[in-house]
Order: sequence, then C-alpha cells, then structure tokens
Amino acid sequence: MLALSLLMLAATPAPLRVAVPNFNVINIQPEAAAFFMDRFANRLRSRGLAVTTATEIETVLGLERQKQLLGCAENSSSCQAEIAAALGADAIVRARVARFGQRFELTLTLIDPANAAVIGSISGSATDEGKVLDTLEAGADEFTAKLVAAKRGKAVAVAPVEDTPVVEKPVVEKPVEIEPARIAAAEVATPARPFDKRWLALIPVTLGALSVVAGGGYIASSITSRDQIAISPEPEAMANQARSARVLGILFLGVGAAGMTTAAVLFFTGKAPEAMPIVALTPAGGFVGVEGRLP
Repeated sequence: MLALSLLMLAATPAPLRVAVPNFNVINIQPEAAAFFMDRFANRLRSRGLAVTTATEIETVLGLERQKQLLGCAENSSSCQAEIAAALGADAIVRARVARFGQRFELTLTLIDPANAAVIGSISGSATDEGKVLDTLEAGADEFTAKLVAAKRGKAVAVAPVEDTPVVEKPVVEKPVEIEPARIAAAEVATPARPFDKRWLALIPVTLGALSVVAGGGYIASSITSRDQIAISPEPEAMANQARSARVLGILFLGVGAAGMTTAAVLFFTGKAPEAMPIVALTPAGGFVGVEGRLP
C-alpha cells in the first residue's frame, strides 16, 4: 500500500511555475499597480499554477539584478534562461499597464524562458479599474491553458472560478401618489355641458312682469283721477293727470307684453325673436304693439 502511494505521488506531475515580476506601469499609483499584480497572480494560482511573485524574485535574485534582467529585451534568451534557472520557472509574464486620461491600455505577454518564445500575448483597453481587473483575470485564464498545452502537449479546459454570489435586493417600486389638488383639477377639466339659452328667458320675463305691474298702477291711478274730476276744484288739471297716467299705464303694459312674449319665444325655441315694441299716441288716446318675426 505504501509503495502504491509512493508510485502515485511520483506519477503526479509537479505544477507548472510562472514568474510574475512587477508590472511596468505608466501614470498609475504604486498601490494600484501592486493590487493589479496580486489579483493576476491569485488568478493563476486558482487555476493550479505555482506563482513566483516579485517579492520572491527579489529575494532570490536581489533587487539590482532583478532590474537588470527585467530590463533586457523579451527575445534575449540569455536573460530569460538566467531568470528561469534562478527561479525554476516554466514561464515568465511581462505586463504593461498604462493610463491615459480615463482610458487604460494593457499588454500581457507569456514567455518561455528556455528559448524566449512567446507562448501567448494579450492586448486590450479598459475604461476603469474594474474592467482592468476583468482583463487581467481573462488573461490569466488564457495563459494557463496555453502554458499547459505548450509544456505538456495537451489542451485543457479551464473551469471558471466560482465567485461569491451577489444577492441583489429586489427593487420595490414606490406607488405614485397623486395629490388631491391634481385630482380636483382633473375632475374640473371634465368637459362642461353646453349652456342652455332658455335660462336667458328670465331676463325679459322679469322686466315684462315689472312693466306690467307699473302699467297696472298707472291705469289704476288714471281711473281714480277720472272719478275725482267732478268734485275737484281744478277739473282741467285732474283730467290732464288722469290722461297722462292712462298713457303711461298703456305704455308700460305694452312693454310688459313685449317682454313676456320675448321670454316665451326664447324659452320654447332657445332663440330670441326679432321683435320691436311700437307705441303710438294720438289726441284721443294711444296704442302699443309688437312688430317682428318669430324664429
């Protein structure tokens, strides 16, 4: 049993190792650059690779030698071979991240230090730091698949890392409250019923009734004055007063009749008649009439 376990351990290949030096950054704060590099390295580890970070590289090579080696050309086989020998790395990642205004430009290159061959390369742009992290994680996934295929001769399907699910709170829509004043305004805005012109008949009927009452009063006064002519000390003046009252009575009665007629026509037809009262006085008396045309 022990022998079988030792054989299985010997048959299990060691994880591939990737060296991730400090990112080459432009217009980016050191804290942000360090965070980008750590996020990229952690993504590689989650895919089963062994990662040598910039701190470990500095410990093995020393700061000055690291700067010299990382400053040489990417196709320099001597530089890559020395780094690989010192770190035991199967591949080296070179990363450049630059910020220009609100835009980020990224270039990731995976190099085989044995022959300075480029195993994979990714270039992209982003509009904020969050999209920079998304591009780095996508690059780590792609580099893992290409490195395994290049070093072990088989393609692998990289399973996605299960992120912590984000529980979104349901959005409760607040009901729209309508102010009472707006409701009242809406009710007032209801189309009004057309005005009934028959109500205008109240005007002539009122004037006609007043005229009839006034005319009746003058007629009564005329009759009283006529009865007192015989006993009046001034019979001529009393006769003139009776005559004037009679004329005014007839006049007001005629106006009242015209008003009543107009009111009746307006009420039943909704249109005012084209009428005009006529008053005529003569030495013997007078008469009142109405001339016009019904609608």
